[in-house]
Amino acid sequence: MNEYYAHLLQGATLDYARLGLAIKAVIQQRGCTLFDVESQTRVSRASVSRATNGFEISTGPLLLLCIWADLNPFELLRPLGEPNSQEELAGDQHDYRVFHSLQGVKPSEKSRVLRARRRRTRVARAKNG
Repeated sequence: MNEYYAHLLQGATLDYARLGLAIKAVIQQRGCTLFDVESQTRVSRASVSRATNGFEISTGPLLLLCIWADLNPFELLRPLGEPNSQEELAGDQHDYRVFHSLQGVKPSEKSRVLRARRRRTRVARAKNG
């Protein structure tokens, strides 16, 4: 077992909210649709949608999406002592870490950034016609 990550596995669980934020950002960055992701990963659109909305998906599709998005699943683990329920995650006192840079981002801030990028992409596509 990899000595760098073995200590993380003791009771740690995957944080599907982090996975959802990361997958959404990659989809937005690449300008993909759920159909594009489905065809590139062979993961159903329903599973991709569930993942992007922070719901649990099975291990096979999870790993395929991580490979496609160049995400390290170990970085998506919830550290011990972090809240487990969506109600606990809704508070603003927690920050969320996504991607390899481990930059702190709250879901509300990430949502605003994604909406702004989506608007810019639509405007750019409209201009390029």
